[in-house]
Amino acid sequence: MRARYHSVISSDIAMKMRDVFGFLLCISAIPANAKPALLPNYVACQSQEALRQMGQAIRNHDDNGIRYLSRQCTLTTSLKGRPFSVIDSTLLGETRIRVYDGSAATELWTPSEAVEGR
Repeated sequence: MRARYHSVISSDIAMKMRDVFGFLLCISAIPANAKPALLPNYVACQSQEALRQMGQAIRNHDDNGIRYLSRQCTLTTSLKGRPFSVIDSTLLGETRIRVYDGSAATELWTPSEAVEGR
């Protein structure tokens, strides 16, 4: 009985080690210098609330709301090539980024899927 129990534990440990090794292999395939990139045609807003309201306005086809919120929001296409940092991400799929323009920086909220490679 003891040998059978030992083999069950050994196979369980082997499976866990295989999973960990697979994960580490995947991680090692990512270049260390890979930088996140902003995908085009996503909304980026000055506040988390503006991002949520813009999403609601887009879903509801609210042209007046979209026009109003456009003062606080931009498309990620206009940020192409600018360096940025990921500051925070929420469980609701929103990411706060800091976009640099020379010595100035602007913090924006965008959907998490707009940030590739993070």
